[in-house]
Amino acid sequence: MKKINTTTIGEPDKTSIRTTAKKHSVMLDWDNTVFFTDIKKAKAFIVETNEFLTFKLFELNEIYIDVFTKYRRLWFYLDTREDASMKRLLDNVNENFKLSVDRSHWQNGSVHVYKWINSIAADLKKTLEIIKSSNKRKQLWADIRVAGTLINRIDFILMQLKSWGKS
Repeated sequence: MKKINTTTIGEPDKTSIRTTAKKHSVMLDWDNTVFFTDIKKAKAFIVETNEFLTFKLFELNEIYIDVFTKYRRLWFYLDTREDASMKRLLDNVNENFKLSVDRSHWQNGSVHVYKWINSIAADLKKTLEIIKSSNKRKQLWADIRVAGTLINRIDFILMQLKSWGKS
């Protein structure tokens, strides 16, 4: 099974005058670093983070399946520009899924995974906005609400990612 496998734990700098620098650190994103006095707790947090990020990717993959299905159902109605735009966005999503799994073990891999997950979410939302506008032209109000629900699910996932490690 594919999964996120980040491993980077920053070593403490015992000579530093900054208190946080004297602790083990796990950088999740550019603006979110978690500090630990005990290496065992840092390693346990890495394991939890890997499971959390893998599950968030799983959730986004389920949304991707729904979005791709909606795209294919609308394909006959899309003009060339909309079709090309949606295809490019969905290709980017697929590529970012691969990158997030294949390269999560890199140095500060979680920072890259956060970047790729945010990119996946943004591209899925853009695709859903195109789907909504196409459905609006055809007056498919229920389908517009379904697309809105998927956008809300993506926003909730992003909120969970942003708050991970802060409590």
